[in-house]
Amino acid sequence: DEELFERELETIFARNWLFLTHDNLIPAPGDYVTARMGIDEVIVSRQNDGSVRAFLNVCRHRGKTLVHSEAGNAKGFVCSYHGWGFGSNGDLQSVPFEKELYG
Repeated sequence: DEELFERELETIFARNWLFLTHDNLIPAPGDYVTARMGIDEVIVSRQNDGSVRAFLNVCRHRGKTLVHSEAGNAKGFVCSYHGWGFGSNGDLQSVPFEKELYG
């Protein structure tokens, strides 16, 4: 039932910690998995310092999915639409023609 699903998204997924993956599935720096967090898909990535970061699996520019595989190893992620580059922590690192297009 759609109403129940919406209530669960609001009361469970939006307000609580969620299990996304087991630590041993991303042992090395750059290892990542994709997972669902309610209706959102996220990337969970091991950082160079050993920490783990999770962020939405979409480009902030146009909302295109960044990663289509379930798991892998990458130093960063590049949007296939306009080429925006993101670090393994989800931070924006590069924008093609940034100065020409955005001043």
